[in-house]
Amino acid sequence: MTSEVAICNAALAKVSNNRIASLAEGSTAGDLCNEMYGRIRDRLLRRHIWNFNKKRVKLAQLSAPPVFGWAHAYQLPSDWLRNIAVYPDSAGVSQTHGYQVEGRAILSDHANLYLVYGARITDPNDFDEMFREALAYALAVELAVPLAKSATLRDRMNEAFQAYAMEAQTIDGQDDPPEYRPESGWAEVRN
Repeated sequence: MTSEVAICNAALAKVSNNRIASLAEGSTAGDLCNEMYGRIRDRLLRRHIWNFNKKRVKLAQLSAPPVFGWAHAYQLPSDWLRNIAVYPDSAGVSQTHGYQVEGRAILSDHANLYLVYGARITDPNDFDEMFREALAYALAVELAVPLAKSATLRDRMNEAFQAYAMEAQTIDGQDDPPEYRPESGWAEVRN
């Protein structure tokens, strides 16, 4: 079992700071971790299509259509962070590009929309192990100057974060087989 505090303590260890017992303990380190943790977690979740935060849904159509430009509006899920793929039917074969995100809705002319999206995952136990460590490095980058008063340490932590995040994203991406798409009509005629 891991926790937000454990991830923050991993970050604090990287910048040579004391450990915290709680995000709400009232210490400078606790206050900074409390302020930064959710924002940095969500930024890292949006940065890559992680396998652990992919979800699929059929979007609910809103009762009021857009005033102009599109026939329908669909409510984005409450935990939505980014689109991965949007489909006009449940077969999930041909993505549509006929949509636009506005606020917390997707506008489209399609009668139905199916969405694969990156979700906001808040339970650290649901994170991939390498994502947890990448998150600790990302926090360490932000904590280096306010806690250790060192821009040099921040730069070193940023280099370590970039390298580790790239490795984590590469390994995460290797868990999926390559996505094969049917050839277009043009390619079939050419053969």
